[in-house]
This record gives sequence, structure tokens and C-alpha cells, in this order.
Amino acid sequence: MELKTSEFKIDSFKLRILRDDIKSTHLPTNLNAEIISIYAETGEIINPNELGLKTKLNTLNLSNDNETTSVAIGIESIRTTFRQREYLTLKITTKLLKEQYYDGINSQTIYNIVEYLNSVNVGITIEQILKAEVTDIDICKDFVVEPNNYNLLINQIKINTKASQEQNKGYNIFNKIDNKGIEFSSRKKATPNNPFFKIYNKFLDAKGLKHSKFFEIYKIETESNLHRIECTLKNKKHFEKYNLGNTLESFLQLEQKELSKIVSQITSMHLNKSPRNKMELRKQQNLYESYIELCLLYSNKLNIPFETTKETLLNVIVNRNTKKNHENMFEKLHLELTTNSKSYEENYNIQKLMIELCLL
Repeated sequence: MELKTSEFKIDSFKLRILRDDIKSTHLPTNLNAEIISIYAETGEIINPNELGLKTKLNTLNLSNDNETTSVAIGIESIRTTFRQREYLTLKITTKLLKEQYYDGINSQTIYNIVEYLNSVNVGITIEQILKAEVTDIDICKDFVVEPNNYNLLINQIKINTKASQEQNKGYNIFNKIDNKGIEFSSRKKATPNNPFFKIYNKFLDAKGLKHSKFFEIYKIETESNLHRIECTLKNKKHFEKYNLGNTLESFLQLEQKELSKIVSQITSMHLNKSPRNKMELRKQQNLYESYIELCLLYSNKLNIPFETTKETLLNVIVNRNTKKNHENMFEKLHLELTTNSKSYEENYNIQKLMIELCLL
């Protein structure tokens, strides 16, 4: 199995910016504000019903291509301990990038987002959008894997899921016509200790009724075995858990190593990162033996005779007794690999993919 993945990238986010800072000719008078009270320290929303507040929210979808793509715009009146301020909220997704959809939102494509917003008369500058507060950030990574290996991946995730007696924890398997995968928690109810992430079939998603028009109009090709891992950072409290800022600029500056660490921490809340099957447990206990297995496997792939590989590996060992012990081990491993090479290679490929997706 050839491992083919994209980099981690930002797929969508909700932007919050002071209404007075935005020049817009497309805000109707009936776009009422939703009254939201928050804890200033954490950014958590207080249920307005508990405070006896009435809420009313209208959102407006602004589009420059007859609703094939659109940005959802609304108003939030946020009440903290000290004051109440009115903000414009914008739901930004990679669909606004049109043909560059699979590039994700980054420090280059954000200029296309600003151009789109200005095209629908939401007057905003690049400086304003970079300094604006963000919430509900989706981070994703695409990968190509054949159906059989995808099923093995989902099954391994199920095996590695942490046992829990708490409600809303554990995995949910979905197997629909327009999608197939596994998810943990939910976007709406996600908490720092129960974050949302899912893995799904991106090809089926792109061909489904909800998105097919967009992909067809902009002639965006999606590989038949394309899949995606996606996770959500919801609000300020989530950001603080991972030592992150809360502006768009702070997220666009994150490097791949930092994004990988975030995704790994999120998936760690749901998965046991210690492999459970016997082969992988043995590897964990003896990294040297694992290295030898890989040497033998790749030597076999390159049609290098086992005796040649064995002698090459043994040449670095000086002590006669140690060399003899290692020679016996090599013989044993070689026998295991040759009698069960297919299952070993499948297992190796899945473990390698899980590491790439920050699932191990």
C-alpha cells in the first residue's frame, strides 16, 4: 500500500469581529442580534435562558455565484461581566476558495477569502481578518487508501477506543450511501475533554447531494479512494488547553509539527495510543526486533536473498555468543514473515497510516 496523504490544513472556522469595524451594504435591518453571555475568563457561553434573556438570531447567506458557495453572516451581542458588545459573525469554509478547495485555508489562500467577502460587499481588510477572533476551527488531513485497508483502519480504531461509562463518549459508526466512517463526540457538544473528530470517505461526500453541485461546477477532481480525518477546536477554553491564541493569524502561523501535535492530543482523548495486537505489543517491547523485521521485509521486496541480509546485519556484531543469539532470532523472524507475510504487511501498512494520521 503506497501511503499518500496531504498536509494538515484548516478547513473552516467561525470569525467574530466587532460590527462597527465592518463596512457592509448587505446587512438588512431584520438581521437581529443573538444575545450571548460568556465567561470572560474561558469564553464559555452561558445559557441565555438561565439568565432570563430572550434570544433571536437571523443569519444571511451571501454569495457571488448563485448560492453554489456562500458565507453565513450573523450578529452576536456578547455580554461579559463588564460590558456588552455587538459582533458580526462569519462562517468561513474552504468552498469559498472554489477551485482551490483542496488547498485549505492558509496564509496564501486567506487573501482569496478576503476577496470573496469584499465581492459580496462585506468590507474587510486582510489586517482585520487576521486579527479577528476565531472559534469552531476544523483541522483536516486527506489521505488515499483502498477500501479494504480503510475497513481495517476503522476496525483498528474501534479496537483502540478507550472504554468509558460516560454518556456521549465512544465511537459512532456511520455507513450511508453518501458517506462511510467513524466519529467521536459531536461538533455542538464537544468539550476539551471530549473533543470532536471523525474519519470519513471524502469521495462519497463530494459525490453526495449536499456537495456534488459545487464539485461539478468548479470541476474539482476527487480521487476515488480519498478519505479525510477532521477534528474541531471549539472555543477559547479548547485553545487554552493546547496553548493556542484565539486569532486567525495565530492559527495560520502554526507549522505542520504543531498541527500534528494538536490532532494527536485530540485523538488521544478517545484512543489508546498503545497498540493492542500481539505483533505490535512485541514491537513496543523490543524496538530492535521491529527494526530487523522491517529490514527483512524490505529485503524481500527488493528480492535480496535472506542470507545476504542476515550476514550484513550480523557483521556489525563482534561478540560470538551475541552473534549466534541474533542469528537464531533472524531465522525465527524470517520464518514468521515468509509464512505470514500478507497479514504482517497489512498490519504494518495500517499502523504506518495511523501514525501519519496521529492516531498512534
